[in-house]
Amino acid sequence: MVLNGCSPFGSGSLKNFVSIQKNQRLINVELPNGYCIDDNMGVSTDYLDTKFITNCVSIKRDSGKIFGRRPVDSIISLTATDMKLPASLSEKDFFNTIMIDEKLENLLKNSNSIRLKVRKKTLRNELVILDLQQTSVISSVRKVRKYIFLVDQRITIMTISNFDKKLEPEYKKFESLIKSLKNASS
Repeated sequence: MVLNGCSPFGSGSLKNFVSIQKNQRLINVELPNGYCIDDNMGVSTDYLDTKFITNCVSIKRDSGKIFGRRPVDSIISLTATDMKLPASLSEKDFFNTIMIDEKLENLLKNSNSIRLKVRKKTLRNELVILDLQQTSVISSVRKVRKYIFLVDQRITIMTISNFDKKLEPEYKKFESLIKSLKNASS
């Protein structure tokens, strides 16, 4: 029995692409297979737009393709900010600054006082990867991976909460998504 509003399938809020704006038009970039943006979740302000990516499955119907939810293995968010790099600062200098910044932990505290410690910083292919470890016992989130990169010179951050090393090959798909986002905006 399916209760109204509880069905995991339908023409609801799931879509398998993320839209980025370039020159007053939207460009759709396809998400990795098995993942969708959930339009019912997210935060949008004048300065940032956060979309949540969830596990999904594609189902073919006569009317076209629809997407249904799957059990979630990680919480993934994509935040595009309105912060642009100043013309005087190159991408390379921006990423190098992140790599040497010792006060980065001050930026990683949220309102729930969940503290995260940077365990590893990696600079790869025009993006910074931060592997973080929770240092408080308040939340069930233990490991977090953040990708910091630029899309159309705007600072963009992808976050994978509850990062699981066993799923690292799966998360590599998101590095390809980041590359696609960067290419679409250039």
